[in-house]
Amino acid sequence: MATGSLEIYYEEPNFAPFAPHTLHFYLEQDGETRLLASTQLHNDGANLGDHNIEFIEVNSDRWQIWLKGAEQADEVWLLEQSDGAVTLAKEE
Repeated sequence: MATGSLEIYYEEPNFAPFAPHTLHFYLEQDGETRLLASTQLHNDGANLGDHNIEFIEVNSDRWQIWLKGAEQADEVWLLEQSDGAVTLAKEE
């Protein structure tokens, strides 16, 4: 993004090997970090890797983020920048 960077962190399930992973999307902008969204990804107890996420540039101000879990339908998130504001929302 022109006005910052997107960081994605995930928490592995504790004590429940087949529990979902929790993902947090943060925007790093102007020296500050802001949580944009969180979601859970069901991956049949497997570790997450590059195969679980895909970034597609729609245009210079819009990206789709595809999350792919082994036990769920793909989730599509839309990351948009407009007038310096950045938003992230799950597409329905």
